[in-house]
Amino acid sequence: PISPIFTTAYNARLVAHRRLAPASALAGAMGEKAAAQGKKNKNQNGGGNKGDEKGRSRWRQGAKRDTFPWINSQIITVSDSGSLADLTSTIEAYMTQMNLVNISTAFHRLAKLWSSDAPPQTALAAQRCVEGLMAQANSVLARAKASGTMPSAQALANITWAMATMHAMDEHLLKAISGPAEAQVQQFKPFELSTILWSYAKMSQTNPSACTCAEPLYKAAAAHIPAIVQEFTFRCLVTVVWSFAAYRYKDFSLFECIGAQIISMVHTANCAELANTAWAYGTVQITSDKLFQELARRANVRLHEFKQQDLCNIMWGFAANGFFQPTFFSNATLASQRLELSPQQLTNILWALTRKKPKRDATQAAVLALLPAATRQVERFRMAEIAVTALAAAKVARFAESGNAKPGALKTSLACDFCSAAMQQALNRLKELSGQHLVSFAAAFLVVRAPGAVVMLAAVGREALDRLQVLENSVLLHLIRVFSIDLTPMRPPALLEGACQGMFRALFAEAARRMDLLKPMEMQVLSKLCAEPLGLAQASDLSAGDLRSCCFALATTTGGITKQPLTLLDEFLEEDQEIFWSPDPVEAGPIRHVEHVDAPPVAPAVFPFVGQGADGLDWPGMPNMMPMPSMAATGPTGWTAPTGVNKYQPARPDMTPQAWMPGLLPQPTGMQLPMAPGFGCGGFGEGGYTMSQPQPSMAA
Repeated sequence: PISPIFTTAYNARLVAHRRLAPASALAGAMGEKAAAQGKKNKNQNGGGNKGDEKGRSRWRQGAKRDTFPWINSQIITVSDSGSLADLTSTIEAYMTQMNLVNISTAFHRLAKLWSSDAPPQTALAAQRCVEGLMAQANSVLARAKASGTMPSAQALANITWAMATMHAMDEHLLKAISGPAEAQVQQFKPFELSTILWSYAKMSQTNPSACTCAEPLYKAAAAHIPAIVQEFTFRCLVTVVWSFAAYRYKDFSLFECIGAQIISMVHTANCAELANTAWAYGTVQITSDKLFQELARRANVRLHEFKQQDLCNIMWGFAANGFFQPTFFSNATLASQRLELSPQQLTNILWALTRKKPKRDATQAAVLALLPAATRQVERFRMAEIAVTALAAAKVARFAESGNAKPGALKTSLACDFCSAAMQQALNRLKELSGQHLVSFAAAFLVVRAPGAVVMLAAVGREALDRLQVLENSVLLHLIRVFSIDLTPMRPPALLEGACQGMFRALFAEAARRMDLLKPMEMQVLSKLCAEPLGLAQASDLSAGDLRSCCFALATTTGGITKQPLTLLDEFLEEDQEIFWSPDPVEAGPIRHVEHVDAPPVAPAVFPFVGQGADGLDWPGMPNMMPMPSMAATGPTGWTAPTGVNKYQPARPDMTPQAWMPGLLPQPTGMQLPMAPGFGCGGFGEGGYTMSQPQPSMAA
């Protein structure tokens, strides 16, 4: 039998040698104890088999009950030694005998010793151990469900916390935990509830689909927490709002309740908690001016204590909600200049500074101070970060022109430096950008008049053409705005200017195709964009039919179009840009490439009229169309082409933008100029020479 003396001596030897007795030692000791008691029962019952069996059964249950605490003590003792390898061996030795409490202890201790720089052999063994624990947890939870037993809330919280900490994903186990957790949400202590919510939110950032099972848990927690909100510590409250925001679960009542409680406890917050609170409310777009004022007041006196990511988070959170306190932002930008910021931190801070107040002198000075650091690190930027930073630089450059020449020239020069450096990184990576970021990128190059701006504009046009039919309406309208700008002051080569003009026509043709899908506000914007190049006075009075006719006219003419000045982009620069957040690379999971197999097929763009330009030359993709005289004419749909615009033949149903203008480049007779990847020039140029690189005259 196991005596206290034996147990004490055994544990002392275990600590001294950091080794564990094999599983047979425990089993043998328990077996001897059960056998001795069974013999005693047999003597007391006169050797009867019934008493012998009853005694053995009772002591088997007792031995089993004694096993679980003993296993827990061994796991804790070995983990205190700090050896991941010894802990892994201990857990594997007793894994099949563990209950849920043992499993949660093993998970918790493994996560505390988990290290990314562990030796490969140790790391591999630990990974196998985690996989075994997840399988054992699935088995134990399945038995508990079958017997109607509710698992321990603390055990569920510990297991999910360890999985999130070690980035161990098991979708079946997450589902098995979320059900019991939702059913007994009222049994969780505040710390346990905030922990399990944090765990699912953390894992959802890496694998959202695996954590959708937790939505009922978040719903139950949102209903339960307001009733016990006063029992939560400040850290638990911050953890809860961060978890709901990261999980993208928006509940106004919960955030208002927690916000009121946070205000009364904000004096206990550290810098990270202040930043995470602002980030959470900014992410779910729930505004609380009183809370933000208090957060800004507390943060303003402790800015020297903020780490890079915390400073980035709090500035981003305020800007995402449209909250701007001049004193805080001025001091925060000064603090940011003393820190070594990563590309994502620079991008988020620049976005926050220029989202609401790009015209302020203090904002422009802050952006001006941060741009050189961004230029030096441009090779480390993601494409979305390059687009957002370029747009921030363009805002400063554009609005600085209203001041005196010297500061404005300096700001424009710094913006040009960043765009020029970014161009080398971006030409072959435009596919990584969203539609909105494509617009931002092209607009930034035009505004700062960066070298090669027309090359970048044509490359953006080609990329936009590839996805023209799936672009959002707002992106389509912004692209029309960008390609309506007069490029003459930049003196572009005819080749590139022709490519941009081709994209201009394609965009209006696509707008005509979508006319019945546009919202009233979008039709108003399109009316202005159509009226200005055509010289129409009453832009806002155009009906849907008239607007479609104008789009057709702009899509099918090569002359007589009034190009617009750069001021056309001011509205785009001043409008409230979409929320941008570049996550911390340490926190972010791998990019998942999702195939949209369920997306409905998109009908090809059909252009109602195709034909020749006013110069009598065929448009690309239409070599067989005969020249038509320039005259006013009524088309088959009833619209009338304005005088001076050619009459065109009915559309061919198989025409798509790609077939209409392959490569967006005019192709004169005898010339072959196919597009190279990322937009370059290839083929035969003047005199039969091969053009593998742009000519010097192209200023690319």
